[in-house]
Amino acid sequence: MSVALLIKDASGETSLVPVATEATYGAVWQAGAKALGLQWVEAMQFGVHVGDEDRAEVLEELRMLRGWFEASGDPLLIERLGFVVAALKAVRFDMGETVSIG
Repeated sequence: MSVALLIKDASGETSLVPVATEATYGAVWQAGAKALGLQWVEAMQFGVHVGDEDRAEVLEELRMLRGWFEASGDPLLIERLGFVVAALKAVRFDMGETVSIG
């Protein structure tokens, strides 16, 4: 199993952005979430819907997690997180796109 960001457009077409394997998410992302008190990041492993009204808060948590990843010195984690952030920033909620992460 893995954790991914799923974007669905108004016509039902989907695109998938891999976040992490279930093991990596549980061991690394969740450790960061717990250390930093990140509610959204912690819930993502089990699946959450992100709306336009939530995007800024989710992006802020991901920014905080990036700092935690930078302290660990793992460039692959930082790169993967960058892909997730870019995809979330590009979501066009006003065009009927929806987002789930889980």
